[in-house]
Amino acid sequence: MNNCISASLTISELIKLIDRSGLKTFHIVKKKKYISTISEHDIRKIILTKKIFFDEPLSKFFIKKKNIFFYNEKNISKEKINKILKYRIDSIPILNKKKQIQYTLSYQDLYDFYNKKVAFIFAGGKGSRLKKISKDLPKPLVKMKKNFSMLEILIKNLINQGFEKIYISLKYKSKLIKKKIQNSQYINKIFFIEEKNYLDSAGSLFYMKFKYENILVVNCDVLFDINYYNIFQNHIKSKNYFTMVFSNHTHQIYYGVGKFSKKGKLLKIDEKPKISYKVNSGVYCINNKILVKFFKKLKKLSMTNLIKKIQKFYKINYFYYNNFWIDLGTPINFQIGKKKINKILLK
Repeated sequence: MNNCISASLTISELIKLIDRSGLKTFHIVKKKKYISTISEHDIRKIILTKKIFFDEPLSKFFIKKKNIFFYNEKNISKEKINKILKYRIDSIPILNKKKQIQYTLSYQDLYDFYNKKVAFIFAGGKGSRLKKISKDLPKPLVKMKKNFSMLEILIKNLINQGFEKIYISLKYKSKLIKKKIQNSQYINKIFFIEEKNYLDSAGSLFYMKFKYENILVVNCDVLFDINYYNIFQNHIKSKNYFTMVFSNHTHQIYYGVGKFSKKGKLLKIDEKPKISYKVNSGVYCINNKILVKFFKKLKKLSMTNLIKKIQKFYKINYFYYNNFWIDLGTPINFQIGKKKINKILLK
C-alpha cells in the first residue's frame, strides 16, 4: 500500500512525500504491524505547536488516535465513523488479528457502505435445463421480449425501482454476457464479478464482504411481479440480518385424492384439488454481518447450505407475496414467462 510508512521517516521526508504523492493521510507501521495514522492536518498541528527539527523521526511526534479511527472485521459501526470525522482522516485501515493492515477504506467507501442501494445477481450457471432454447447462448442472455434477455429485464427493473449499483456474478460464457451488458445504457452502474471456479449458488457472495451494510440478492432466472426496492427497504427498517422472499405456488392434482381417518376409514374424496406451497423465490436480503461470519474464505457454497448455517446463529426473517412468480429455468416455465412478460417488463 502506497500510504503505509515507517515510524523512522522524518518530518521533512513525510512533507516531501505528501507533495509528491498528493496523499493526505498515511498509516505508520513497524515490523508490518499498524502503529498509528498521521494526516496532513497532524503535521501542521505539530509544526505550529511544537519546536521541531525537520530531520527528527515521526516516532517522536505521531499522535496515537486511541484505536477509535480504524476498524477490524467485527467492529464497523456508525458511531466510529462519526469519531473519524473529527480527525480529518480520509483513509481508514482495516486490520487483521495480528494488527496488520489488510486494506483501507475512504470516506466514499464508508458512505457507500451505509447508504448505497445495491443488488447482486447470480448469473454464472450453465443453464443446462434450458439447452433446447438457449442453444449456444448462456441462460442469462436468452431473449424474453423483443431484444430484452432475462438478465437485461432484471437489470432494468432493479434500476428503475431505485437501485444504484448492480453486481453480476459470472462464470459460464462470461465474455458473451459482459460484451452484451457493456453496451447497456446502465453500464456505469454495473460491476462484474468473474468466478475462476464454479462457486455454486452462494459462493461468490464472498466478494461482497465489507462493501455494503445490506445487499439485495437475486437469481437471474426468476420472473417476479414485485417491487424489489420495497422489499429491500423493509429488510433495512426491520433491522434483519437475513431475509428470504417466498411466493405462493399452486400445484394442480388431476386425480381424486382420498382422505382417511387414523383407523383407515375413507372420509371423503377431493376431486382434482389444488395444493398451495410457499416456495423460495430466489430473492434474499443480506446484512454484511452474515457475509463476515460465514464467508471467511472463498469456496464453493450453495444457498441451501448457507441458509442452514445461518439458522444455527440467527433468526431468518421472511416476506411472503402472492404475486406472479416463476422459475424460468425450464423450457415450459420459460414459455409461460414470455406470455407474462408484458406485465412485468420495465415496471
